[in-house]
Amino acid sequence: MLINVFIFLIKVARKLRIGKFAFRILNSCFHEQVSLDKDALERAQNLLNKISPDPNNSCILPNANQIQQAYDLQVIIPAYNAEAYIERCVDSVLCQQTSYKVLVTVINDGSTDNTTSILKKYESDDRVEVITQENRGFSGARNRGLNNLKAKYISFLDSDDEWMGDVNQLLQAAYETDADIIEGSYVVFNETGDLQTVSHDDLVAEKGGSLLYGFPWGKLIKSELFQRICFPELYWFEDTVMAFIIYPLCQKVVTSSILFYRYRMNPLGISATSVQKPKVVDSYWITERLLKDRAIIGLENGEFIETMLGQVRMNYNRIRSLKRTDVDRAVFILTAHLWNNYFATYQCDAPLAKALNERDYLMYKLVLELC
Repeated sequence: MLINVFIFLIKVARKLRIGKFAFRILNSCFHEQVSLDKDALERAQNLLNKISPDPNNSCILPNANQIQQAYDLQVIIPAYNAEAYIERCVDSVLCQQTSYKVLVTVINDGSTDNTTSILKKYESDDRVEVITQENRGFSGARNRGLNNLKAKYISFLDSDDEWMGDVNQLLQAAYETDADIIEGSYVVFNETGDLQTVSHDDLVAEKGGSLLYGFPWGKLIKSELFQRICFPELYWFEDTVMAFIIYPLCQKVVTSSILFYRYRMNPLGISATSVQKPKVVDSYWITERLLKDRAIIGLENGEFIETMLGQVRMNYNRIRSLKRTDVDRAVFILTAHLWNNYFATYQCDAPLAKALNERDYLMYKLVLELC
């Protein structure tokens, strides 16, 4: 009964747009410290596994990817039933005027439409290699491209997207600064035209992962960063590996105002279609798995707290679309357990960190709903 009243008050506060004021009032009245004992954790794990099983696949490779540097840049394009866009996608790279050596690697991931026929156009083009495999999903296709790296830098390009900017300038800046990652600006578009331009400032930063967007595309990335790392397979939200693993491994990051990438707003993409699907639980599962992988690699968590808090918010927003209070509670129990294992020794005054430290479920709900 108390939780129903609590949720009702949150809804009223959101409707009246008095979130911060309501947070102070409700936080003085509503608290619930949950147990993180073995039984509670087991029940939470079992519930999430019943909804969508944990893939539990590491991003750490047992054997390192081979790297040759015959090219300056290798562009990895996963393609599954991409007949509508794949030619424009590949051609947007090939039309670039550059003095650098660029290889386009297209992974035809078990396509059943005309993608295979379209890709035959490039058989005689030594700038393009096409690798055909049985369907392994988005991560499996990217990972196949990472198996045999042939360039100093790599770039991921989704098959429904396009390049637009001057890759020559980006490569030049990458070499001049010895950037681990250089990220350009981008345009969001759909069939009706351009919708939004997202611009970067021109910056060079030591360990500047926080300057980067969470997706893999729109960047030039040193291939050595993926020598022992892959995209964890069978998960949704596999791009989480970028912020959790790849960015923390960087020593130097560069952002550029050059409009480099055209991102298609796809109504059939995971972001648009994942709402209320059981597999949104992967948002939690991949968080748990990548924290384990960070520990194996030896990455420190002190400077990672803000990223983790952002991930907790993202997990909450994705998984609450299931509209199951038992699932929301289970995710909190498991998340608080993760926080206790990996972050409890670090000082952080953020209300969300306090809620996780104190195992306070109602404060957690308040922070995520109203702040």
